[in-house]
Amino acid sequence: MRTCPKCGTATSVWTSSVISGVCQKCNAVEAKSRAETERKAKEARKAQELHELSLKREAEALRLQLEEEEAGKKYLAARRGEASQNDLRKYEAEGYLIAGSKLIECPVCGHNRFHSKRIMMNTQLATVLHIDWSDNTADTRICKNCSHVLWFAR
Repeated sequence: MRTCPKCGTATSVWTSSVISGVCQKCNAVEAKSRAETERKAKEARKAQELHELSLKREAEALRLQLEEEEAGKKYLAARRGEASQNDLRKYEAEGYLIAGSKLIECPVCGHNRFHSKRIMMNTQLATVLHIDWSDNTADTRICKNCSHVLWFAR
């Protein structure tokens, strides 16, 4: 007979743990305690991961907000005619109308996006003589909102 070092109850060799020498009841309590400790550690790791994910999301949101503010400042600078040539090229590629280093809005609806089209300016004489190809062309910008056409001579 042995005695359990934890609770002091008498146990047989067959009912005590071979490794620690504790009784089955104390062994079950230890196993439950280990499981609880592992569960708490797992919860703590999950909470830490969620916290890190939350911090990453906050950082991403802040980065996007700063980029948006910076883009807004560049846009306003382009409206005033103070933007760099590189910024103006980017705006023009995105469908904005640039004239004289300034962003232009539609005079009808105030929208700021246009698509472009090159149009041949036919004359009656060139059409009669079938030499339309020799006529001048013009660039047009068509408002994406109201379809108002702005003409620009080449």
